[in-house]
Amino acid sequence: MTTFTSTIAAPRSDAKWFSTFVNQLTQTQTIAGFNGEVDLLLLGDSITEAICWSGDYQKHVPGMKTLYYGIGGDQTHHVLWRIENGILTGINPKYATLMIGINNFWPDTSAEEVAAGAIACGKAMREKMPDAKLFHFGVFSVGASIIHLNEKVDRINEIIKAATPSYNAQYVSMRDVFLSTDGREIPEMLSPDGVHITAKAYDAWGARVAELIKG
Repeated sequence: MTTFTSTIAAPRSDAKWFSTFVNQLTQTQTIAGFNGEVDLLLLGDSITEAICWSGDYQKHVPGMKTLYYGIGGDQTHHVLWRIENGILTGINPKYATLMIGINNFWPDTSAEEVAAGAIACGKAMREKMPDAKLFHFGVFSVGASIIHLNEKVDRINEIIKAATPSYNAQYVSMRDVFLSTDGREIPEMLSPDGVHITAKAYDAWGARVAELIKG
């Protein structure tokens, strides 16, 4: 079996990243010191991190005790390191989401390696949180000057979707939010960089999560 860098846990070297990790770890340890109960946990990179400031997303999950565990720039192996070093230890979320992988694209990483890293994160989440309802979102579609990468995004998500039953997760696609059926970018959903998403997209993402929670 091939071992990819994307599946080997590793921290980042910058102080800001480590400080954010410590803050997340402290939140987890505080909650674990009580009963460990959390309504919703969100894990990922900058796209997930920005939910902290997105009322467009949060309005769909009002009153939920939520942990926002995104860090901008994280790749799959960074998320794995955070998991292995305690951010999910001792807590028991009812629901959890994962969306990770876009930062693994550069340099030219294969779809198989990106998917393997995302799947490793999903499996690590399941091991730490056996009772959570886990929603593994496929890597979000891209636009602007990098729209050609969506062929790779689609291949990554095919691999993730096929693997999610092995760790009792539900695969969720948001492709319809970002791309038309013929592969064109839907206006007002993606930022000018083609990767980050707009308030309108956070609204759609929050609505999708609310639908999933309602069953």
